[in-house]
Amino acid sequence: MQAPSGNSTPVYEFGPFRLNTRRRLLESESGTAPLTAKVFDTLAFLIEHQQRTVSKDELLHHVWPDSVVEEGNLTRNISTLRRILGDSPEAHRYILTVPGEGYRFVAPVRSLPEEVATPSAGQDAQAHEVTASELQVEQSPVGRGTIHDSTRIVPAHDPHGRGGPFSMVATILAVAFIVATSVAVWMGQPGFARTDQPVQSLAVLPLENLSADPEQEYFADGITDAIIGRLSAARDLRVISRTSVMQFKNTRQTVPEIAEALDVDALVVGSVLRSGSRVRISVQLIDARSAETNLWSEIFETELGDVLLLQMNVAESIARSIELRRTARETRRVTGSRPVTPEVYEHYLRGRYALTRPQRAAVPEAMAHFEAALALDPAFAPAYTGLSRAYRELGTIFRGGSPQAEMLPKSVGAAQQALRLDPTLAEAHVMIAAARQREWQWQEADTAFRHALDLEPNNAQAHIGLAHLLVAQGRIDDGVQLARKARALDPLSAEMAANVGWTFYFARRYDEAIRECQASLDLQKDNHSGLWFLGISLNQAGRFDEAIQILERAAAISDRSPGLLGSLTNTYARAGRRDDALRTLNELERRRQTGYVPSAPFVHAYAGLGDLDQAFTWLERAHQETSNLIWQLKVAPTMDPLRADPRFSALLRRVWLE
Repeated sequence: MQAPSGNSTPVYEFGPFRLNTRRRLLESESGTAPLTAKVFDTLAFLIEHQQRTVSKDELLHHVWPDSVVEEGNLTRNISTLRRILGDSPEAHRYILTVPGEGYRFVAPVRSLPEEVATPSAGQDAQAHEVTASELQVEQSPVGRGTIHDSTRIVPAHDPHGRGGPFSMVATILAVAFIVATSVAVWMGQPGFARTDQPVQSLAVLPLENLSADPEQEYFADGITDAIIGRLSAARDLRVISRTSVMQFKNTRQTVPEIAEALDVDALVVGSVLRSGSRVRISVQLIDARSAETNLWSEIFETELGDVLLLQMNVAESIARSIELRRTARETRRVTGSRPVTPEVYEHYLRGRYALTRPQRAAVPEAMAHFEAALALDPAFAPAYTGLSRAYRELGTIFRGGSPQAEMLPKSVGAAQQALRLDPTLAEAHVMIAAARQREWQWQEADTAFRHALDLEPNNAQAHIGLAHLLVAQGRIDDGVQLARKARALDPLSAEMAANVGWTFYFARRYDEAIRECQASLDLQKDNHSGLWFLGISLNQAGRFDEAIQILERAAAISDRSPGLLGSLTNTYARAGRRDDALRTLNELERRRQTGYVPSAPFVHAYAGLGDLDQAFTWLERAHQETSNLIWQLKVAPTMDPLRADPRFSALLRRVWLE
């Protein structure tokens, strides 16, 4: 629901409550209720039409204008409102059910301009002068008509006299830690709304940016990522990965629909509001299995003025207070964190945000932000991790096209520096593991992947990376099991579905590979990896016409990627279309004269054409390039024509695969 425009936007007062339609807040003396967008819209519409009964159809059309939803969603919204307002169907102090018609808001309502309801400057100043050491966490008791746990973070002055802009990093890290630990504490604490069944899986949905400035999306996404990262360390909780939850950014789907799609018991939802000189972050944990029961909620509020980096120390003190509910390693991870300036963390957030975009230009943009962060603070370890990932992306066919032999040492160097500064960064261990795999250091790669999983048991990239490593060594069943875990942690990621399909391809379980790749394309039409892995799986399954159609489509939308041209040549040859195979091979040769083309496409091409001498010539070059193809040699189906040759066994021994 859009708030009325103009400076006279009304604030509605009724009973002890105040509804601000522009800031989208429901406030009372006990705190601010963290309403979901749909629940807020339901209440606001009822209040704005208090003089009459509003039909259920009218409410459904207004709250879900572009969706067809069941009436039960509206019923749950009304139930949630009654619980928050301390109302009931029998008492109907606020919301009256009119049988056979709909609902009516019956409490007396007073409308006034927003500025009248805004806290006075004196009140703000009083809050502003609370020091970091006096930061207060105010909890309201659980009960009818109250918020389960309302927390207000009050800003502080720098004891060293340093002024400056609002510290986004302090807010993000403090909020992320408090949210993550509060969820963990909730599961073993009395005094909160409970469910008969324990929460064993959850997803943190993208926090809604309620600020007027769309440029603040990276800020809201940064908080979301941080919360996911904190929760990913939980061993007894399955936490859905970022890629999948971001599919629900600005969604109109209901809580049960989202929970069913992600296969989780509960959802963390919330919003970020940056208005004037204040930031307010609202989060709540919802049990999706029992009529969207609100299990836990927190409110975080702070000034945009002088805020100390000591807010990070507040998060650390909270970690210490729940030490008995955390492992010693997790306690060290949190308390080992260090303050960082707002400018550094803003560059880091913008760099991470850029890496999520598919365009090639996004990778250099991300690198520029990471390098800017490190120029300001050379000891900020996460920026080195981001830089490591960016170098790795530059060495891929689709996003970079640079020689992997040049990018790999840079990626490793950045990850190693990150771990020197902070050994608890799971993502940096994943980067090291992937590099060691490409250098055929199998035990080192295995150790690094498992170290990452020890730090973050819910890290989907570590699961799929270790899956590929095990399959490459012939440990098929172990690898497939890990791939399935990765898929469960990132169920709506097209890239993850494609990678699981790739795992089945190496396992020579082509029907399953085809099914996963088709699922990838259902999630994201025409994604490069899904098409490529589907095409090569169809090729090995002997379904050549389908494979050629898919690979030709993939080549067309990928600017004739060399990797795809190599697979297409192989498929043409296996299908008996030799002239087409030679034509595509000539295209690869011409491309090589004007720019970098990796060796692996030529290996696939000549293997398909049956020219083994040329295939081995290019295979040797691929070895020198530390090509991905080399770690796949033992299981790659396209290498079957070469396996009987002694040169192949010799190469397997050189990379410790035989």
